[in-house]
Amino acid sequence: MNSWKSAILYYLETFLIVKGLGNLMFQYAAMIALAQKYQALLPISEENLLRRAFDLQAIDCCTYKDLSLNFSWAQNLRKVEGYMQNWRWFYPGETVKGESSLRLGRAERESGKDQMEIDYRLKFADEITDPIIVGIHVRRGLDLTFHYRNMKHGHKAAPRDYYEKTIQYFRVEISEQLIFLISSDDLKWAKENLQETKPGTRRILLLPRNTEREVGMSVLSSCDHLIISTGTFSWWAAFLADDEKNE
Repeated sequence: MNSWKSAILYYLETFLIVKGLGNLMFQYAAMIALAQKYQALLPISEENLLRRAFDLQAIDCCTYKDLSLNFSWAQNLRKVEGYMQNWRWFYPGETVKGESSLRLGRAERESGKDQMEIDYRLKFADEITDPIIVGIHVRRGLDLTFHYRNMKHGHKAAPRDYYEKTIQYFRVEISEQLIFLISSDDLKWAKENLQETKPGTRRILLLPRNTEREVGMSVLSSCDHLIISTGTFSWWAAFLADDEKNE
């Protein structure tokens, strides 16, 4: 690595292996950590979903820079591929969290908070004035429920019992002023399995299925508490939640 420091170093990530927002975030966070460690630049296409959702430091892949000085393809260009789904790539440290790091764009954060407030005021304004909102992410996509390879490697959907136990925990331990806000890729399952069994026992809000992914993540990370499911989307919503509260 020391031999690279005499010239501009670029790290390239194709972001083609997986398309999910959480997966892309893990790849970006790992690449940013590598780029900062070795004082490299990280080009990312303007079309990448991450640019729509986040305030990125990465440069545009088409930005012009004079590369004539000390440039060698053999030494100065490194291509990295993989899932990189491990927080040890970039944490602990200030690589990802903080004012100049991977965080939801301000427009997405405000949109998420506005969506959450509008939803609960429309439905529960007469019942509750100072709610404690518990976000619930329910992932039950086809890649989990029908994809044998994913299931073989432990990528399974959380069962109904898991959600019921965590919901009951909050109802007993936290407050009666609870609203549960559900974000899911299978709203039909969520409605059938997580709605109240008796009138008045559970306040439930459902985030519309067509909500943009980054706004959905912003809504979840803005909640007071979060019940996560399997998958990287849930992981990042929880990881960014603390950043939202400390803003």
